[in-house]
Amino acid sequence: MPYIVVALVGLAVGGAASVSAYLLIRKRGSEPVAAAGLAITVFACSIAFVAYPLEKVFTTPLARFPQTPPGGGGHGPSVTERDSAPAGVSAAWGPERTMYTNSEPADHPVMNSIADNPNVGDERVFFAFKDAAHKEDGGWQRSGELKPGRTYVFRMYLNAAGADYLEAADLRGVTAHAQLPENVGGQPEGDSAGAAQYCGFLTSSNAQPSQIWSCGVFLAATEVEVFPNPSSVKLYNNHFGTSSMGPLNLGASIFTNEGQLLGFDRMDGHVPSGYHYALYLYFELKVERA
Repeated sequence: MPYIVVALVGLAVGGAASVSAYLLIRKRGSEPVAAAGLAITVFACSIAFVAYPLEKVFTTPLARFPQTPPGGGGHGPSVTERDSAPAGVSAAWGPERTMYTNSEPADHPVMNSIADNPNVGDERVFFAFKDAAHKEDGGWQRSGELKPGRTYVFRMYLNAAGADYLEAADLRGVTAHAQLPENVGGQPEGDSAGAAQYCGFLTSSNAQPSQIWSCGVFLAATEVEVFPNPSSVKLYNNHFGTSSMGPLNLGASIFTNEGQLLGFDRMDGHVPSGYHYALYLYFELKVERA
């Protein structure tokens, strides 16, 4: 579609410019052949002049939040033993990246790259959900069935996986984005009948890699619609959600392509290194019969 627009605009501008040049030369009494030659030259140059900037505008990809990764860097560890996904969709994470340990963290900016985090386990799996009726700790899963009339709570985790208080490993320009399907179930599509993938993305302007994702799978016996609740999006860390200060309400930005800017004590994109500054994002999803 963008190339058609570019071609039509270039053609229109080139045609108008060449006709104007031809009429101007004829009006001044120049030879018709010379006028026609100039008109053709102007026509060709006009198309190139207009097409290039328009092509850049219309074809620049939205690389910051790519389409849902079908497989990602790997399938990684399961959040629970019940975690499973049918063929055709995938509970996955990505991209492939160097992993560190609790005793030997990174010395540079990197997101969610601790393999043995004492609180969440393998940080590559940072986006999971459970039934909101499950109030006890645990129970998080990447894949599971959505039932009409139920509410599910989602958790997204972020850790600047460098050594504690190592300024050189601080994250900058950090944003979070949740990509959710509108419907699950319905008409079968190959091996992925009744299933749909969802993903969480984290980006940082100075981390390597600059974007990571963690994906899971929704299952539904009958077609359902999912409705994320913008007013339920909350941030908890060692600043917000403490006994002296409640969680920070963030709103609907996490569900947009621009994403939600994150931070420790203010949403300025700065997340210092170490577990003390790690954060949790929570939101709820309502499921209704389609």
